[in-house]
Amino acid sequence: MITQKRKTGDIGEQIAVDYLENKGYKVIERNYQKSWGEIDIIAQDKTGLVFLEVKTRTNTRTSYPEQNVNYSKQQKII
Repeated sequence: MITQKRKTGDIGEQIAVDYLENKGYKVIERNYQKSWGEIDIIAQDKTGLVFLEVKTRTNTRTSYPEQNVNYSKQQKII
């Protein structure tokens, strides 16, 4: 069973993919899984690869998406 949280996340990721493709990026991989975690989107532009963490919120009363990509998550992606 797919949770509402997952459905919301999938919608956000699709919005991000559409935006990137519209800007000329080529999406290489979505939901790339490794033992240490997941990278939501790997895309490529003219200069190289871009690794994206997508955070989708239905409201911003409790937090903003950018607050949830903390140092630990950034280090895992790096």
